Amino acid sequence: MQGAQNTEPRGVYGHTLSGAVCSATQQISVRVVPFRVFQQSLTTIFMQESLMPGKPLPFTKNQIEKIIKKYPTPFHLYDEKAIRENARAFKNAFDWNEGFKEFFAVKAAPNPYLVRILHKEGYGADCSSLAELIMAQKTGITGEEIMFSSNDTPVEDFLLAKKLKAIINLDDISHIAYLEKYAGLPSLICFRYNPGRLKKGNFIIGHPEEAKYGFTREQLFEGYKICKEKGVKRFGIHTMVASNELDAHYFEETAEILFTLIADISHKLKIKFEFVNIGGGVGIPYRPEQKRIDLKAMSRGIKKQYDKIIVANGLAPINCLRNAAVISPAHMVIWLPAFCILKTLTRNSPDWIPAWPT
Repeated sequence: MQGAQNTEPRGVYGHTLSGAVCSATQQISVRVVPFRVFQQSLTTIFMQESLMPGKPLPFTKNQIEKIIKKYPTPFHLYDEKAIRENARAFKNAFDWNEGFKEFFAVKAAPNPYLVRILHKEGYGADCSSLAELIMAQKTGITGEEIMFSSNDTPVEDFLLAKKLKAIINLDDISHIAYLEKYAGLPSLICFRYNPGRLKKGNFIIGHPEEAKYGFTREQLFEGYKICKEKGVKRFGIHTMVASNELDAHYFEETAEILFTLIADISHKLKIKFEFVNIGGGVGIPYRPEQKRIDLKAMSRGIKKQYDKIIVANGLAPINCLRNAAVISPAHMVIWLPAFCILKTLTRNSPDWIPAWPT
């Protein structure tokens, strides 16, 4: 099928599945090997219907059995059509912001095929390590389409980020001198803000006041002042305070905090912010009683705060690679259309003895 003309999206190994749009991605190349001490059999488990609301299976049992014959389990199977639809839904929800830009968190699914698919949908790459920077580069993403956010960062990582002309996002004030000494300060700098008690986190990511990441409010004023005096001309700001959040209003609160901070810093230091990175954390409904987040409601809330604070204070436009706010929606874009395909071990020996203490 490699050379065949087909309108169906191709899986990452170059095949298509008739009747379903699926991308078979061998993320974990580990074979299930049964222990020889027991009589065992491998049973393929196929869910006839999804346990997650709004997530029907985009494949049939026969299709899965054919794929398993070629690709050993366990592996992840991705619905490429759904990934693209989710990616476009995010962009469409923020069409009021002319240069809105998404940065996919590569660490959420470090798979070059997924990164490439999202790049074709206009997404950049949010990288946190040397390996992720290299993956972004190899998939054709360079320059300010890369947001490099890391902590305890080796020199090599900063050097490559600077070589690729990525947006460098520092999460500690001590990193300013470190970056300057070993790689040189870039013309565009971004700092990660830790709002402390102003903003609650959640049980997944924890609460900001307990986190080691990010500048305090006072450190932001000091950090931007230092960089301005050293010749940096372009500025951005970022925060990340939640994970798998389904409350649209939560992100409006985050935007209000950031926009207010931008206004305060801009007026005091006389600097111009090009972009605000509101962070990621948009979740998916893992439980039957949960509902998907309303992207349009989230966008309306953020626009309300943008108009009230940024526009009213004469600070518009706040740019990010063409005037944008940034959100990294790895959970919703990738994991809603993802399925883990595996086999289970069935022990059928009557004289089976547990291998652990009883």
